[in-house]
Amino acid sequence: MMKSRMLKVKSHTLLMMSVMLVATFLLGTTFGTLVSGEVHSPNQSTLTATGSFLNDTLPFLSKAVKLDQINNSTVLYLVVDLSINTTGAQQYANQVSNVGSSLYHEYLTPSEFMSDFGPSTEGLNTVENWLHNSGAQDLNLPSRVEISFEMPSFLAEEIFKVTIFNYEYEGTYFYANYNNPYLPAPVANFVTSITGLDDFGVGFGNNTPFTSTQNIGGILTATPSDIKSYFDINSLLNDGYNGKGIN
Repeated sequence: MMKSRMLKVKSHTLLMMSVMLVATFLLGTTFGTLVSGEVHSPNQSTLTATGSFLNDTLPFLSKAVKLDQINNSTVLYLVVDLSINTTGAQQYANQVSNVGSSLYHEYLTPSEFMSDFGPSTEGLNTVENWLHNSGAQDLNLPSRVEISFEMPSFLAEEIFKVTIFNYEYEGTYFYANYNNPYLPAPVANFVTSITGLDDFGVGFGNNTPFTSTQNIGGILTATPSDIKSYFDINSLLNDGYNGKGIN
């Protein structure tokens, strides 16, 4: 039984780790999954019948200036996020925090959490094999919830059914997928998002050392306004991209 495998831990740290992991997957793991973009894929109805499209385009592309298509030899460094049992994890988080539950304070270690609620072996193998057969290179599993790999942009466009363009937005140049990526069944059943089809935010910010006047105990610290200013997040906030209504 699950309870017999649990370690009672007095510290609340592990509980918070579990809850934060669940929240991350429930709310979305990447900035690129906030708002659906317009899809222009060939034979979309046929593709939808054999797989599904991820809601995975940058939310402000309609305001960006579309330039030329990305150089087909550009190497993309991609990460696929795997599905976890968010329903079961949320239910457990509720019970372990409920004083009236038999699971109250029966905390899980990170390894136990992944064993009980993490991606299935079937899902991991299915996605990994598909990526390998599709030409992905340098596959790695930095954690049990994601697979990192690289491939040239022309191949990524082919297997994910996207077109990647160069864009300019308020003085920042970047590339991004114009339409939502497609995944065939059953791969789509085990994937929540794809990161790396755009490079917006990579190297984003000032090319000067970060400075702050906030001194706490002899240590310079960054305030929220410092971070917003340094990474130029204010321009996005001013355009209304503040996360409201995203769940």
